[in-house]
Amino acid sequence: MAPEISESILTPESRGILEITRSIYSHTESQAFGLLPTKKINEIYVTATISPSKGDAYLVLDELVEFDEKPLVVPITSRLVIGELLKTKGKTIDKLDAREVHLSLQKAAVTQAMLVEGIKRFKLMYKSTLPSDFSVSFAAKTKQSVNVTLHFKTQTKLDELKRSALSALEACPTELTSDVSHIRKAIDSLENLQDFVQFCDTRLKHELIIDFNLDGAERKRIQLPNPEFLLLIGRRIVIDGPPGCGKTTLMKVIAVRLFEKKRPVRLVPCSKIQNSEKALSIAEIVKRHCQITKNKELEPADILLFDALDEGPDWLPRLIEQETKDRDNVILSTRTAYIKNTPANSVNVQLAPFTTDERNQFFDKWLLGRDLLRKKVNELLKQHSDLDKHTRLPLIATILVSLILRDRTPDSRAAIYEQRLQLLLSDWDLYRSVERVAVDDPSSKRRLIRHLAFHMHVAEIRTVRISDIEQVYAKALGKRGLAYSFESMMADLTKVNAILTEEAPDTYSFGHLTFQEHLVAEYLNQNMNNIRVARYVGIPWWREALNFWASLKGNIDKLVEILQEDDRLIGNARQLEEMASYAPYTSAGALDAVRDSVERYTLDEAEHVVVDETDDEPEEMHQIV
Repeated sequence: MAPEISESILTPESRGILEITRSIYSHTESQAFGLLPTKKINEIYVTATISPSKGDAYLVLDELVEFDEKPLVVPITSRLVIGELLKTKGKTIDKLDAREVHLSLQKAAVTQAMLVEGIKRFKLMYKSTLPSDFSVSFAAKTKQSVNVTLHFKTQTKLDELKRSALSALEACPTELTSDVSHIRKAIDSLENLQDFVQFCDTRLKHELIIDFNLDGAERKRIQLPNPEFLLLIGRRIVIDGPPGCGKTTLMKVIAVRLFEKKRPVRLVPCSKIQNSEKALSIAEIVKRHCQITKNKELEPADILLFDALDEGPDWLPRLIEQETKDRDNVILSTRTAYIKNTPANSVNVQLAPFTTDERNQFFDKWLLGRDLLRKKVNELLKQHSDLDKHTRLPLIATILVSLILRDRTPDSRAAIYEQRLQLLLSDWDLYRSVERVAVDDPSSKRRLIRHLAFHMHVAEIRTVRISDIEQVYAKALGKRGLAYSFESMMADLTKVNAILTEEAPDTYSFGHLTFQEHLVAEYLNQNMNNIRVARYVGIPWWREALNFWASLKGNIDKLVEILQEDDRLIGNARQLEEMASYAPYTSAGALDAVRDSVERYTLDEAEHVVVDETDDEPEEMHQIV
């Protein structure tokens, strides 16, 4: 319910509800976009859409993956097994015939393989009858070990799981209601399929052959007119998506909907949690940082919403997992790149980008009554494919609107962020003939915030104390900084230019993490060569900053060459493929090298199989043999 509607029906005793609703509903990024007064989420909100999030499963469903079923060799080192083999018809181990000891060896091999390779879990999860799923042959090595070759027949089970997932997705509704049974079944089916693919890939060493030149089919899209129903899907929900896809907005909407229904909800922005708070419990952290009912003791029935888990300390996911395992209602949001760091046993859904119709609805709401500007947006999207792609994310679409309102016409994602900064630092006031800055030096401000963003990113933090900003100020501006008052500079950057946001007393941030990452990319582009930039490749925290850097450079040939020389190309191939998509002038040769490395990396992932060659005899071995 919108705050304006709430106000008309609230009793005087309920005014506190209205104040909290208004606070959470504020689209605080509006000021940072150069849009005043601050917009309300309900004025621009377009119903969110989710997709069950299981990448490898979708690759299989899209017919982009097939298995190369190579046999798996398991060393049998059990003294008991060797002894049984040596007893067979009195022959030495190297003289054994498979036909003579087939049954004994097969039982021992099955037991050993189940213990060593995790096939016991495979059998339980997929209800496979092992004797019909693989055959056994062997070759003797010494009196201490025998190599058993297992030929798994997994294609039948893969086809079965695929049919089940397709059927579940077909039955899945396109809108979330209080009946989540079909959605839950679809998520479970995709999870089973993904687990099976990963098991065959990493444990059985079946190579995944992936066609990277094809686009996947449209994912199942489920609209969330009542996003609070997400709580019915599972005890712990993880919402992931790329930067700027609307995760924080959705979490705010969920919080407001629950709060208006008098549900005990606690919304916690993880970016505000400091590394120094590691010794605190989840209850203490929630009490300290909750945006709703702050300073109230945590109750067992409270619904916990942890927003932007990727922006919190690295110890936070583990703490949440440990201290919320007995809770029924926990929702977390995070960037997709950090999904592996989320708590185990979570139901994962991905926030889907706008469809064309949803994006049109979004622009219509922003530009209501401004037909000429609305037409200009359409023309830009037709002219620039980069804009057409990236404005399917709400954050980019919003910045584009703010620039269009100020008569700016960006042609790429990087250009959108570049023009936003230029607009806020100087051009907006010039456009409106307003004189209000204390420090009229846009270039010095730009230099300061670039250095500050890099300082924060190296420390992997989202918020920074004013004392640290003052140190960066002195280092970045040197003698020139002496000409100005640091206090005046901070007043400009927070109140006039709206570049920095005061998150707490004497604590500041750039608002959205993506703004910080864009400034980091500018710093890298101006101050570091390709060799130094290469140090940050492969570190998840730096991923988006490097995408921006690639967009600014336009060509990543040199970086590809450096990583190739350092034998780091294959391990980082997928990230480089993403970076190349932002750098349109990258050469065909560099692109070919990256694509080849992506394929080799996928094959190499299947090479590692853990084999336990302990001499200890498991109890189950004695029972079977």
